[in-house]
Amino acid sequence: MSICSRLCAGMMVLSVSLALVGCNAGSGSVISGAQSSLIAGSFLSGNTDGASTAARFNNPANVAVDNANNIFVADYDNNLVRKIDPAGNVSTVFSNPNFVNPFGIAAGGGGIVYVETDQNDTGTRNSTSGTVWRINTNTSTGTVVARNLGRPRGIALLADGSKLVLSDVNHHTISLLSIAAGTVAVLAGTPDTKGFANGTGGAALFNRPYGVKLDNAGNIIVADANNNAIRKVTMAGVVTTIAGNGTPGFQDSSASSALFQAPQSVAVDGIGNIYVGDNGNFRIRKIDVSGSVFTVAGDGNPGYHEGNGGSIQLFGMEGMDIAADGRSLVIADGNQGTGAPFNRIRRINLP
Repeated sequence: MSICSRLCAGMMVLSVSLALVGCNAGSGSVISGAQSSLIAGSFLSGNTDGASTAARFNNPANVAVDNANNIFVADYDNNLVRKIDPAGNVSTVFSNPNFVNPFGIAAGGGGIVYVETDQNDTGTRNSTSGTVWRINTNTSTGTVVARNLGRPRGIALLADGSKLVLSDVNHHTISLLSIAAGTVAVLAGTPDTKGFANGTGGAALFNRPYGVKLDNAGNIIVADANNNAIRKVTMAGVVTTIAGNGTPGFQDSSASSALFQAPQSVAVDGIGNIYVGDNGNFRIRKIDVSGSVFTVAGDGNPGYHEGNGGSIQLFGMEGMDIAADGRSLVIADGNQGTGAPFNRIRRINLP
C-alpha cells in the first residue's frame, strides 16, 4: 500500500470511529485498577533523543520489549529503530538510508531485534516489498534476512530463535520465515484469498491478519483485523477462533458473544491472558483464561488522556507488548497514518 493509500485508509478508520463516538453499540465491563502513564513522546512529531517527554517520535507504529525491559520502537515515519531504557531514556539504535518505514518488530536476546520494513533495501515499495532485517542494537548494524515477503505487519520470534512468524495483511496468510535460510513457508491461510474460516493450512481463511504474538504453549495469537476476531494458529497450521464472530461492534461477554472492531495488536501475559488493541473501539480488551472478554482501558473516544480504566483515551494501538514483569502493557500510540498529533509510547499498569 502506498503512503497515500495508507493515509487514506487511516483517515477512513478515524472517520468511521469518530462516527461511533457516543453511540458505540453493545456494552462493556471495565476492569477496575488499570492505570495509564506516559513513557515517552508527546503530541509533537519529531526526531529527538532524550529523557521521556523530551523525546520525539514520528508515528511510532510498534514496540517490542526484551527481557531486560528495554523497549524497542519501530518509529515508522522517522525510518528508525529507537530504544527506551528502563529509566525512560530514548536513543536511536539503528538508522540506514535503505531502512524505510519500519513496522513489525520482535525482540530477541542480547540486543538483537527483528524488524519488518514496508520498503525493501533496494528502494522498492509496493504490496510485495516487505523486508525483514536482523538488527544488532548494541552495534547499530543490520542485515537483511529476506526481502519481498508481501506485507508482514506482525512478526514474532519462535522460542528457539530459529524462525519468525509473519502475518501478511495484504495476502491474508500466516507464514514461518527461516532466519538462517531466508525462506518462507505458508502455515495457514490461502494467499490472496480473504475470508473467515477455521481449518488447517489452506482451508483456514483470514482477512487482513495484523498483530501476532506467541502464547505460552507456542501457539500463534492473531489479531484478524477485518474479521473483527482473535484467532489461534498451532504450529501444525490448525486455526480456531478465540473470540469475535466477524461482526464489528463492541460487546464484553463470553468469547463466543464478544464483539471487536478492527483489532490490530495483541499481547499475551505469563498465565495466558490475551490483551487486544481494539482499534476501531479505541479500547484495550482482555480475553482471560476462562474465555471471558473485558475492557481494560479506554472510553471509546479517540484521543489522549491518562487516567484509570474507563477514563483513559487512546488513539493508535497498532502495536503493543507485555512488559518483562508481565504486569503492564507497553503501547505504541501513534497516528495510524493520519498525521494526527499522536506520537507517544504509553504504559498501562494491569490490575
